[in-house]
Parts: sequence; structure tokens; C-alpha cells
Amino acid sequence: MAVAGAVGPASHGQHRLWLAEQLAPGAYVIQRAFRLRGAVDEDAVRRAADRLAARHEALRTTYRAARGGIEQVVGEPGAVFDAVDAADVDAVIAAERAARFDLAAGPVLRVRLLRTAADDAVLLLTIHHIAFDGWSMEVFFREFAAAYAAFAAGEEPDLPPAPGFLDHVRREAGRDHAASLEFWRRTLAGAPPVSLPADPAPAGPGGAHAVPVALSDATTARIDRLSRERRCTAYMTTLVLYAAVLARRAGLDEAVLATAASGRLRAEDQNLVGFLSNTVPLRVACPPDATLVEAVDAAREVCLAASEHGAAPYDQVVAASGVARPPGRAPLAQALFDLRPAPGVPELPGLRVEERPIEPTATRLELELHLVRGGAGVRGHLLASPAVLTADTARTLRDRFTRLAAAWTAEPDSQLKEMP
Repeated sequence: MAVAGAVGPASHGQHRLWLAEQLAPGAYVIQRAFRLRGAVDEDAVRRAADRLAARHEALRTTYRAARGGIEQVVGEPGAVFDAVDAADVDAVIAAERAARFDLAAGPVLRVRLLRTAADDAVLLLTIHHIAFDGWSMEVFFREFAAAYAAFAAGEEPDLPPAPGFLDHVRREAGRDHAASLEFWRRTLAGAPPVSLPADPAPAGPGGAHAVPVALSDATTARIDRLSRERRCTAYMTTLVLYAAVLARRAGLDEAVLATAASGRLRAEDQNLVGFLSNTVPLRVACPPDATLVEAVDAAREVCLAASEHGAAPYDQVVAASGVARPPGRAPLAQALFDLRPAPGVPELPGLRVEERPIEPTATRLELELHLVRGGAGVRGHLLASPAVLTADTARTLRDRFTRLAAAWTAEPDSQLKEMP
């Protein structure tokens, strides 16, 4: 664990996010909210939030320009919590999202308790992505629940020592990615520069078209059954269905999609809070004469091979690929796919805790399909950049995806060209 004042390099991913923040402030903000019903111990919430911000150095780190990029500076522990009365919770959530983070001054984390009634409140976390990823969210709220329970009982939290993020970055800086970059050069040779044709008259920059997506319980069950039969994951099967929709629209036999890798390669990283995730390209073949069984078998091998080389920084992968960058478009992959289990909800003593969904308002790539698996079905959003796609196109792609998923999983030995 680094002491306050320690200075070190930023990771490749953090450098990419820092540059993105300069170009499009606010695009990389993460939020999550929970409704708390019951008598909330406000002091325990405050102490738990501030304890975690002090405990994890990534949550008290700032960033400044340095020769050849940026460096991070670990700061002193500080208060990150505030409680306010909120008649309009949605307005407060939107205002928190719009309030820009100053990465040079900090803090990168804000925790708010929005009081709506004597026994009703909303716990809101707003944080910049440069300090946090999806895995960190699970670590944070697991430890928050433990700290809240201890403080509410008048005790000190019993938490194991927190691993240091700066130590992780220094270790990663010494890794040799030459073999992985050679793998990506071979794998991506001849890949299409664009897997997502732009609309002729999109609305313009900023924000996102957010279209809700749902796969029925029956479709999800068929995805699960086929995945078991083909010795793969539901992620791989659903990836093929999404890639097939994009390939058809582009008139191609394949699509290159981006996905997120956790970046946690060591056992010590499992409890580490910080931005460790990396973007990984997946070149998914889905020619018209392929059956779903054949396409899934091929995608399984693609995903397994990609996971072995997923630590290579994405910007270096893009450069190594040799794929031409289309003018004004995202390089290599314009669309992203993500499917993960529904995130856990913290258990806080004496309170009924429920997830309070937050509608997505921004997209980082041009098209992003974010799905979560909860219970028997799959739910999520398709996010489209107004600079590239219209809202009508986003809805059309959503409908094509859900129709193809229902039809092709019902007839997995049929060819793609036979599907609606």
C-alpha cells in the first residue's frame, strides 16, 4: 500500500481514459444507487464511505500530466460522503452525473445519502471510471456492507489489508506483451475496418440512444442448453447472435467486437479496487451458410484464445493489427458486447436494500450491448451514439437481435441465411 504523496505511472488504460476525459468530459462516469428502507444509521454510512475511500488508494489518487503521458499521485484520506434531503431523486442523480470530476484535484469518488422520508433513502455512488471498474464495484459494496454493520454495532470493521493499486500498475508496466501483440497481429490481419456502417444522417454528437433489451425466459433457456451442449458459455452463444446481426447489416461474413477483460491475473488482485479492466477485440465469424452450432463452436475458440492474450493494452493491439482506421470512426471495433451476472446488492442490517436502476446516458463506443443475467431471463440496454446511428436504427438493431436470438436458438442446425 502506497503512502500519501507517493507518485507513480498511470496504467495504459488510465492514460486512455484521461485523454478521453479531456476530449469528452463526463463520458466515463459510473453510478450505482440503492433504495434503503428502514432506519438508516447515517453516521455508519458516513464512516463506512470515508473508511473505504481511505482504505483503497485508487479512491484517493489524483492525476497530472507528465512527460509522455500522465502520472498518479496518492493523496491523503478525505471525506467523500454527504447527506441531503431529496424530493426528486432522479434530478439529484442527474446532477451528480453532470458534476465534472477534477482528476487533477480530486476526489474521484462521491457517496451521497439522499433522504426521501424518515425511513426511506437512496444511497448513491458516483465515481470516475479511471479509479474503478465493474469488479471494483463488487469489492467496494461487499466491504461497505461489512463496515456499515460494524460501525452501526459500535465496533471497528475487521477487513483484511487492502492491496495497493500503484504496486499493481508498476508490476504491469514491466510485463512483456510481445508474444500477445504478435498473436493479435496474426489474428486480426485482414479484419474489416468497419463492422458497423454509419447512418447517412445521424443526430449529432453527445449522449446516447438507450434502448431497453430483453431476451425471453424461453430464449435464454435455449441459449443455456445449446451452450452446455457445445461446451461453451452463454456469453459466447449470445456474442454470436449479436455479431450476426451486425455482420448482416454490414454485408460481411464477420464482425469485430470489443469486450471487457477484468485484468485481474493474480490472486491478490481479486480484492483490489481500481481500473484494471482492458478492452479486448473478438473477431467473430458468422457467414450466411453457417449454422448456429458451427458459429458457436468457432466463437468458443476465438474467446478462449483471446482470453490468453487479453492483457495486452488495447491501443497497442490496435496498432499491431494493421487494420486501417476509418476517418472519424473508432478504430478496429466500433461495437461492444458485455454479458455478466446481475450485480449483488449489499446486505445492511436493519434495512431492506433494493437496486435502484439508473438509465444509461452515454456510450463510449458507437454501439454497446450491455446485458445482465438475473434469474431466468436476460435484460439490459443497447446504447447507440447519436453521432453515428439514429434512434430508429438502434431500435431496429435491438429488434433484429431479439428476433434472431429467438429463431436461431430454436433451430441451431439451420443456416444463418435461413433465419428472419
